[in-house]
Amino acid sequence: MLFIALTLATFAPDAHARPPMPMIELASVATTADTDDDDPITFDFSRGSGVLVVVGTNPDAVAAGRCNLEIGTSPGISQTLLLGTSSSVYHATATTVHESNEIVIPTDTSWGNVSVNLSYSSGFAGSSASASNPVGCALYFQPVTRLMPGPVILDLFADPSDTSATSSITTDLPYAGWLMLENVSGSDAYGGGGIQLYVNGLGQVEYGVGDDPNQRPSIIAVPVLAGSDVLIELEHDDDTTGDNRGDRGVELSFLRSL
Repeated sequence: MLFIALTLATFAPDAHARPPMPMIELASVATTADTDDDDPITFDFSRGSGVLVVVGTNPDAVAAGRCNLEIGTSPGISQTLLLGTSSSVYHATATTVHESNEIVIPTDTSWGNVSVNLSYSSGFAGSSASASNPVGCALYFQPVTRLMPGPVILDLFADPSDTSATSSITTDLPYAGWLMLENVSGSDAYGGGGIQLYVNGLGQVEYGVGDDPNQRPSIIAVPVLAGSDVLIELEHDDDTTGDNRGDRGVELSFLRSL
């Protein structure tokens, strides 16, 4: 069993318990905040469905980059995990940090035996990233579990050029659980851009909604701690919109457990 704490702006630190399912460690990277590194492997997803869990650690809470997951399907699937963030998650230099962070994405047995690369990138860490500060990325496979979206509590839909589109809700989370994002973008969404999730002002995940639909996870889950008056925000962002097409959207639900 793996215990991960996701520290949010107004929450008291606490451990978020992983479901009581076997976890298989596939890859890990241990480096410093200013140094790129990776751990490429091959994994056979046809052995059974499940989820991939990406865990990033930044114990010194210094400016840091991102853990990256790339899966060698055709076209390839990719997703980032933030160790540093800012008021704009999309392609932005970090101004605030996560001591730890975690995402979960579903796997598909049709992927078969493919390459998987877990890496740490110091990009977007800023000039204060240091060789004296350790960071880590780890990748686990958890069999059987399915990510099933619950009742939608917040959504966001944006046209290709509307980078000012936002939605938010302030809510009470009586239990530690999961914020689950389901990509409901149009099939013709293309050209980049992302919808970002913020909790109490801290960026949690950058979810590409303008990429080829086969290059992004259909669902991402992020752990969240219990708290009252929790501000949850979704924001569509892009650094350029001239190449964009297709409507973009996500639906967010809260689940007590996966």
